[in-house]
Amino acid sequence: MRSVLPLAMFAFASSVAAASPFDEVSVDDALAHEGLVVFEIGRPGVCEDDGWKHPKAGDWVGESGLNVYIGRASKPDDARRLIGDSMEVVPMRIAYRDGVEVDRQCGCADSRQLHAWFKALRQNKTLAQLTIEEQGLRNPDNFQLQAELDVIQLSRCANRPAEAMEGAMYLWNTIPTAAPEHWMNRYIRVGHDMATIAKDAPEQAEAIVGLRDGLETAKDSDANAMNDWLALNRILNDEDRIVSWYDAARKDASKAEMVKQASHNVFTLLMERERYADAGGLIDDPLAWLERWVTEPGGNKTAIRGYGALLAAGKHREAKTLADNMSVDGPAACAMLDVSVSYGAVHGSQKPLTKACDQQGSVDAWNAALKGN
Repeated sequence: MRSVLPLAMFAFASSVAAASPFDEVSVDDALAHEGLVVFEIGRPGVCEDDGWKHPKAGDWVGESGLNVYIGRASKPDDARRLIGDSMEVVPMRIAYRDGVEVDRQCGCADSRQLHAWFKALRQNKTLAQLTIEEQGLRNPDNFQLQAELDVIQLSRCANRPAEAMEGAMYLWNTIPTAAPEHWMNRYIRVGHDMATIAKDAPEQAEAIVGLRDGLETAKDSDANAMNDWLALNRILNDEDRIVSWYDAARKDASKAEMVKQASHNVFTLLMERERYADAGGLIDDPLAWLERWVTEPGGNKTAIRGYGALLAAGKHREAKTLADNMSVDGPAACAMLDVSVSYGAVHGSQKPLTKACDQQGSVDAWNAALKGN
């Protein structure tokens, strides 16, 4: 029997009450219940469009089911018992059937989303599984990037890392042929999901390692294989492998083209390891370098670092060419250029620039000094 909670009191009127969608049951009793039990781990006032406000929300669990509300602040021990280290991912709904957890739904859910989740539970499926079936996903002929990414998040929320990695691997392997226009999403969004899944569940990294190792031979002669190999190493946080390959490959004339192909990835790794002169050695055409980087998010900072690297490598003519064609777009970029110049100064630059950015970041003054160097 659902409890009854007062909603409002009005002058000249009796109290008005509405049925709560939640049952007043302890966590122990709920976990011992035979049938479906849904716990809502909530924070009052967080979700404006709360699906539990729907007049029939309390019935979606079924006649023999239970809905139990656990306030994160009011019952922290019960909340932590159910969701452990996921206390910040609140609100969250956790479904149990016969005392065994079967699915989770993270974040705010409106009535449509909440009803869809209960629909999956009544069919003994997770929301991710039902979504795949209803939308016809995991089918290259019906490729839907955002829907696939959403399903990965559903699986991650449900603490099903193997299913999440399966979805990410599907996208990684399918995008090149089914949706090549999403190549950047493949490296950035899908790659991020793969890295996060592997970090949270280290055993899932094995699938990524298998992909990476399968490219060991092809990467030395095929540009696409090289790009994937580099990206997978970054996903695995195994960037030392990239640097080790570079150190060996740059001495092999037959791999010169692949070294050039990898230069934009290797550059940042060499700079992070304070190998400034080696990084500068990768920049043969400063204009092409500038064009390559300024079109990418955060690329202007990398282009600025390139100036310091060229100085460190003793490539003063190339550094001047880069400076003549480079603009600084704000105080942060000015600060980056100061650091970049210090790379060159430490390594014997003949004429490090004098700071021309004032405290407010006088971009015009800085550019004038830069081009006049």
